[in-house]
Amino acid sequence: MSYIIAQKEVVTRKEQKCFGCARTFPRNTKMLREAVKDDIIFTAYICKTCQEVMNERSGDEFCEGDLYELAVEYENDLMEKANGT
Repeated sequence: MSYIIAQKEVVTRKEQKCFGCARTFPRNTKMLREAVKDDIIFTAYICKTCQEVMNERSGDEFCEGDLYELAVEYENDLMEKANGT
């Protein structure tokens, strides 16, 4: 089981890969930076979309890239709502 030791919203200084969806985001992107303790301690960056998906699925554990399909579906739903379809 993983434990979040610390988290902070940051503006990235370089290109970062989202741990949740494994997509790469350009520098100057707002992301959540987490220090995570599993077997080791590591830093994970989480994009805004994955943060929303995680909020809807609270308590679920996931591995790197597991949220890709949910994140894309979430963004598509937002686009459809914005376009009124």
